[in-house]
Parts: sequence; structure tokens; C-alpha cells
Amino acid sequence: MELPVFSRLLFAVARRLPFKIEKLYVPAMGQVINRPGDSSSVFGEIFVSQIYQPIAPLPHGATAVDLGSNVGYFTIFINQRIKDGKIFVFEASPKAFAHLENNISRISRKNGNTIDIHNVAICDYSGEIDFMVDNTHDSNVAAAAYRDISTFQDADHFVSIRIPCETIGHYVKGRIDFLKCDIEGAEYGVLTDELLNPAKVGQFVVEFHDIDEHRSEFDHIIETSLNRGYAIYDKKNEPVISFDDLHRVRKELGLHSTILKFCAKSLLN
Repeated sequence: MELPVFSRLLFAVARRLPFKIEKLYVPAMGQVINRPGDSSSVFGEIFVSQIYQPIAPLPHGATAVDLGSNVGYFTIFINQRIKDGKIFVFEASPKAFAHLENNISRISRKNGNTIDIHNVAICDYSGEIDFMVDNTHDSNVAAAAYRDISTFQDADHFVSIRIPCETIGHYVKGRIDFLKCDIEGAEYGVLTDELLNPAKVGQFVVEFHDIDEHRSEFDHIIETSLNRGYAIYDKKNEPVISFDDLHRVRKELGLHSTILKFCAKSLLN
């Protein structure tokens, strides 16, 4: 399902205007979007490039998880693709969460999905965590739970806040059919061996950040996923044949971050 040209043009115009549009109705999405110009690049990735498109069809009544929802575009995207399902939505930034709430309050309910949204960081423990917020934008955020703020570009724009954190298992008790994870470097602590299990998670898409700084954790996630029966694809749905193939591509392209899709091989039969 791809958005018509007219809807894409609306976002392109909103991005280039010299003033901010507070709300924009996008016909193909069937709803009003809050502050579209602030996140038009994210809109393009999700709705035009469709970087989070599932590899295998999702079942009726699927459970989806949106980790690092920002303003909710992936939630809108996946809500259009499942019926009578459950969508768990997590956004750590209080600023982004305010826009997320507005967007989800207008989301189409025609597919009968239940949507639970939470202003919390997902981690591998329960408690609180330090989080860095970019004060120069209302919705732009950067998670610094596992990073030194001094490593950020324009670090002076960031301030540290304490926010609650929780595990996925605290909210999601059963099988996850599709999980999207874009949490700015915190993914290495969230993608535990327990989660990397086709019986627990059928498909997941991850934007891996700062791979060079997390080489051993990244390698472990890839090796574990391959050994446990996942097929791996890049964001263009091209298969990653093996662990060595992945690192060859990374070396050739000089990638520090990348988006990878994981799909249980049992779903491909």
C-alpha cells in the first residue's frame, strides 16, 4: 500500500514552507497529522520508501510493537496493514509523545485494532534512565541512555532528563508478530536472547546505530538471529545471505548505522 502522489506532495510542500503548519489532513492516511513539517523525512522513509514493510504477510489479529515511535508514523502505517490486532506504542521523549498522542487520537479505527501508547523508554530493566532531549526542536529527540552526551553533534543543544524505563515483557505478554525498533542506540540492550526467538517474535525491523561502538553486541544479535532460524534482509528487501556477507557489505559501504529486517524462516514457506 503506497500513498498517492498528491499525499506525498502535501508533505513535501509542508516541509518547505517558511512557517510551520500545526496540522495537515492527508487524504490517503485518512487523518490529520500534527506538525507535519517537523518530521517529513521520517514520513518519506515510512510511507514512500516503506523501509518498515513486513517481509511476510501478517496474520489476522496480529500483535505489533512500535519502539521509538516519535510522532507515530509507523503506528499509522502498521494500523493500515493489520485487522483486529493489537499495537503497542512506546516513545520516551515527552515532547515527541505530545505529538504522538495527537496523531494517534485521530487514527483510523476501521480495521478494529487496539492501540496502547506509553511515554516510557523500553530497556532491559525496570526503573529510570537518563535521556537526552534536543531543545532546538519540538519533536527531535536523541536517546543517550547508553551514550556520552559529549559524542553528540551540537551537544550544547541537548539537556538530560530522567524518564521511566521498563521491559517489553511488562507490557506485551504473548507473541509479537511484528516489532519495529528505532531507539537511537538503545537497541543493543533491548534485543536480548529471550526476544531473539521466532516463537516470541515473528518479524522485526531494527535501525542499528553506532555499530562500530557496539561491534560485539551487533555481531551477537546477527549470529544469534541466524542460528535461531531468522532470514535477514536489508531495507530494500534484499537478502543478507550470511554473517560474513553482512560485514563485507558494511566494509565496502563504510556503514556506521543500517536498517535490517529479520523474518522467521517458517513464515516464508
